[in-house]
Amino acid sequence: MQVGTQNLNGLNYQLNLNYQESLKQATFKSGGSTFAVELRTVSLEFNLSVSTLGKNEFGTQNEWQRIANELMKNAPKFPATPEEAAAVVSEDGFYGVKQTSQRLAQFVLQGAGDNEELLRAGRAGIIDGFKAAEKAWGGKLPEISYKTLENALKLIDDRIAELGLPLLKDIEA
Repeated sequence: MQVGTQNLNGLNYQLNLNYQESLKQATFKSGGSTFAVELRTVSLEFNLSVSTLGKNEFGTQNEWQRIANELMKNAPKFPATPEEAAAVVSEDGFYGVKQTSQRLAQFVLQGAGDNEELLRAGRAGIIDGFKAAEKAWGGKLPEISYKTLENALKLIDDRIAELGLPLLKDIEA
Protein backbone atom coordinates (compact mmCIF):
# COMPACT_ATOMS: atom_id res chain seq x y z
CA MET A 1 0.00 0.00 0.00
CA GLN A 2 1.23 3.49 -0.74
CA VAL A 3 1.57 5.34 2.56
CA GLY A 4 2.33 8.78 1.29
CA THR A 5 3.97 11.08 -1.19
CA GLN A 6 5.67 14.28 -0.18
CA ASN A 7 7.65 16.95 -1.98
CA LEU A 8 10.38 18.58 0.09
CA ASN A 9 12.76 21.15 -1.36
CA GLY A 10 12.76 19.70 -4.84
CA LEU A 11 12.81 16.07 -3.75
CA ASN A 12 9.77 13.89 -4.28
CA TYR A 13 9.45 11.11 -1.67
CA GLN A 14 7.09 8.18 -2.07
CA LEU A 15 6.81 5.66 0.75
CA ASN A 16 5.27 2.25 0.16
CA LEU A 17 4.58 -0.25 2.90
CA ASN A 18 4.06 -4.00 2.52
CA TYR A 19 2.70 -5.84 5.55
CA GLN A 20 2.51 -9.63 5.73
CA GLU A 21 1.66 -11.91 8.59
CA SER A 22 2.05 -15.68 8.70
CA LEU A 23 1.75 -18.43 11.23
CA LYS A 24 4.08 -21.42 11.14
CA GLN A 25 3.68 -24.47 13.32
CA ALA A 26 6.64 -26.61 14.23
CA THR A 27 7.39 -29.47 16.57
CA PHE A 28 10.69 -30.36 18.11
CA LYS A 29 11.99 -32.87 20.60
CA SER A 30 14.08 -32.07 23.61
CA GLY A 31 14.98 -34.37 26.47
CA GLY A 32 12.52 -37.04 25.42
CA SER A 33 9.59 -34.62 25.23
CA THR A 34 7.91 -33.32 22.10
CA PHE A 35 6.96 -29.66 21.95
CA ALA A 36 4.61 -27.93 19.54
CA VAL A 37 5.37 -24.30 18.75
CA GLU A 38 3.51 -21.70 16.77
CA LEU A 39 5.71 -19.01 15.26
CA ARG A 40 3.91 -15.85 14.26
CA THR A 41 5.89 -13.92 11.69
CA VAL A 42 5.16 -10.35 10.82
CA SER A 43 6.96 -8.86 7.87
CA LEU A 44 6.99 -5.13 7.34
CA GLU A 45 8.73 -3.95 4.19
CA PHE A 46 9.35 -0.29 3.46
CA ASN A 47 10.16 1.04 0.03
CA LEU A 48 11.19 4.67 -0.11
CA SER A 49 11.62 6.03 -3.60
CA VAL A 50 13.15 9.43 -4.03
CA SER A 51 13.24 11.42 -7.21
CA THR A 52 14.72 14.83 -7.80
CA LEU A 53 12.96 17.83 -9.18
CA GLY A 54 15.74 20.28 -9.79
CA LYS A 55 19.45 20.62 -9.16
CA ASN A 56 19.68 18.45 -6.02
CA GLU A 57 20.76 14.88 -6.70
CA PHE A 58 19.82 12.18 -4.22
CA GLY A 59 20.81 9.32 -6.43
CA THR A 60 18.88 7.17 -8.82
CA GLN A 61 16.44 4.49 -7.74
CA ASN A 62 19.02 1.92 -8.91
CA GLU A 63 21.59 3.43 -6.55
CA TRP A 64 19.16 3.25 -3.64
CA GLN A 65 18.37 -0.35 -4.51
CA ARG A 66 22.10 -1.13 -4.61
CA ILE A 67 22.56 0.39 -1.13
CA ALA A 68 19.57 -1.54 0.25
CA ASN A 69 20.81 -4.80 -1.27
CA GLU A 70 24.29 -4.26 0.16
CA LEU A 71 22.89 -3.60 3.64
CA MET A 72 20.72 -6.74 3.52
CA LYS A 73 23.20 -9.13 1.88
CA ASN A 74 23.82 -11.15 5.05
CA ALA A 75 20.18 -11.48 6.08
CA PRO A 76 19.58 -14.83 7.78
CA LYS A 77 17.07 -17.35 6.50
CA PHE A 78 13.73 -17.74 8.26
CA PRO A 79 14.44 -19.22 11.70
CA ALA A 80 13.20 -22.80 12.02
CA THR A 81 13.32 -23.07 15.82
CA PRO A 82 12.44 -20.78 18.72
CA GLU A 83 16.14 -20.69 19.60
CA GLU A 84 17.06 -19.48 16.11
CA ALA A 85 14.27 -16.87 16.24
CA ALA A 86 15.54 -15.62 19.60
CA ALA A 87 19.09 -15.42 18.23
CA VAL A 88 18.23 -13.23 15.23
CA VAL A 89 16.41 -10.66 17.41
CA SER A 90 18.93 -10.78 20.27
CA GLU A 91 21.01 -7.71 21.06
CA ASP A 92 23.72 -8.71 18.58
CA GLY A 93 21.42 -10.60 16.17
CA PHE A 94 20.83 -9.54 12.58
CA TYR A 95 17.35 -8.18 13.45
CA GLY A 96 18.38 -6.96 16.90
CA VAL A 97 18.42 -3.29 17.85
CA LYS A 98 22.09 -2.66 17.09
CA GLN A 99 22.35 -4.15 13.60
CA THR A 100 18.90 -3.03 12.42
CA SER A 101 19.41 0.56 13.57
CA GLN A 102 22.82 0.59 11.86
CA ARG A 103 21.25 -0.59 8.58
CA LEU A 104 18.50 2.06 8.78
CA ALA A 105 20.99 4.84 9.52
CA GLN A 106 23.48 3.66 6.88
CA PHE A 107 20.77 3.72 4.23
CA VAL A 108 20.28 7.44 4.96
CA LEU A 109 23.95 8.25 5.55
CA GLN A 110 25.18 6.57 2.36
CA GLY A 111 22.46 8.15 0.24
CA ALA A 112 22.74 11.65 1.70
CA GLY A 113 26.49 11.95 2.11
CA ASP A 114 27.30 15.29 3.76
CA ASN A 115 24.22 17.07 2.42
CA GLU A 116 22.39 18.59 5.40
CA GLU A 117 19.03 18.79 3.63
CA LEU A 118 19.18 15.15 2.58
CA LEU A 119 20.32 13.95 6.01
CA ARG A 120 17.37 15.71 7.62
CA ALA A 121 14.96 14.47 4.95
CA GLY A 122 16.19 10.89 5.43
CA ARG A 123 15.82 11.24 9.21
CA ALA A 124 12.28 12.54 8.76
CA GLY A 125 11.57 9.67 6.36
CA ILE A 126 12.53 7.11 9.00
CA ILE A 127 10.16 8.77 11.47
CA ASP A 128 7.35 8.90 8.91
CA GLY A 129 7.90 5.24 8.04
CA PHE A 130 7.82 4.31 11.71
CA LYS A 131 4.54 6.16 12.22
CA ALA A 132 3.11 4.36 9.17
CA ALA A 133 4.23 1.04 10.68
CA GLU A 134 2.43 1.88 13.92
CA LYS A 135 -0.70 2.68 11.97
CA ALA A 136 -0.47 -0.56 9.93
CA TRP A 137 0.18 -2.54 13.13
CA GLY A 138 -2.85 -0.94 14.74
CA GLY A 139 -1.10 0.78 17.62
CA LYS A 140 2.01 0.42 19.70
CA LEU A 141 4.78 -1.69 18.17
CA PRO A 142 6.96 -4.13 20.14
CA GLU A 143 9.50 -2.37 22.39
CA ILE A 144 12.43 -3.52 20.20
CA SER A 145 11.04 -1.26 17.44
CA TYR A 146 11.24 1.87 19.60
CA LYS A 147 14.78 1.09 20.72
CA THR A 148 15.77 0.52 17.08
CA LEU A 149 14.23 3.84 16.02
CA GLU A 150 15.98 5.70 18.84
CA ASN A 151 19.38 4.21 17.96
CA ALA A 152 18.98 4.85 14.20
CA LEU A 153 18.06 8.50 14.79
CA LYS A 154 21.00 8.90 17.18
CA LEU A 155 23.42 7.63 14.51
CA ILE A 156 22.05 10.17 12.01
CA ASP A 157 22.08 12.95 14.63
CA ASP A 158 25.69 12.08 15.48
CA ARG A 159 26.64 12.51 11.81
CA ILE A 160 24.78 15.83 11.60
CA ALA A 161 26.62 17.06 14.72
CA GLU A 162 29.93 15.70 13.35
CA LEU A 163 29.43 17.94 10.32
CA GLY A 164 29.03 20.93 12.68
CA LEU A 165 25.36 21.35 11.82
CA PRO A 166 22.74 22.21 14.42
CA LEU A 167 20.41 19.48 15.61
CA LEU A 168 16.77 20.34 15.06
CA LYS A 169 14.47 19.52 17.95
CA ASP A 170 11.36 20.13 15.83
CA ILE A 171 11.66 16.66 14.29
CA GLU A 172 10.40 14.39 17.03
CA ALA A 173 10.03 10.63 16.96
